[in-house]
Amino acid sequence: MRVRLDNLLNHIIGTCPMPRIFQCLLVLAVFSLSACGGAAGPTPKMTTVPGDELTAETCLQFTGETYCPVWETTQGNMRHVEYLKAGDTVESWQEMVTVRRYGGDNEIKGVIDNYVAGVRPMISLPPEFYTKKETPHEEQFVLFLVLKAPDNSVVEVVTNSFYHEGNGVVWSVFHSYRMPYAQEIDFTDVMDQKGEWMDGVSGIDAKSLLGEGENTEADSGTE
Repeated sequence: MRVRLDNLLNHIIGTCPMPRIFQCLLVLAVFSLSACGGAAGPTPKMTTVPGDELTAETCLQFTGETYCPVWETTQGNMRHVEYLKAGDTVESWQEMVTVRRYGGDNEIKGVIDNYVAGVRPMISLPPEFYTKKETPHEEQFVLFLVLKAPDNSVVEVVTNSFYHEGNGVVWSVFHSYRMPYAQEIDFTDVMDQKGEWMDGVSGIDAKSLLGEGENTEADSGTE
């Protein structure tokens, strides 16, 4: 299946230095919409943890391969951890798994709406939205997106699982697959792997992976 990718808006969310511009834009876009249902407000302080301070004990298995944490950032109540395969770096990779924790008193559909709004200028094809009928969680949804970097360097296929346990905290696990940008791209291999990617992100327990328990008083805003 070949699809032309010339229908994106010529718009860039924020600024970010190369070579991490695409991934950085995705993080910044969600951070900027994470409070007050997407309303603008003060930007919370961002803290980052380099890969050499993360531990291999928190590695995960995805489609039969091992991914280990290489970079982490926290802004406000949102924690974001990126995982790569051995030999890859945050500057050079083809596949990445990202885990997010949206703390606070959230509605899962509001978190999903804000995520989609944040990446909307980069969406190239209509998003696909699935409800997981069989899940150990309170609710679980999966998004399948095709994004294009604002600098026209790469196309990124994102398979994103969101779930919650009914306590206001929303968890997200997503797999990103990068391809060089071209006016026409063969998506045959992507579509062949789509089901496996959806099952893979849906099967990862982000809460256990990050070693965090139930919603806390700090998350819910109560004393």
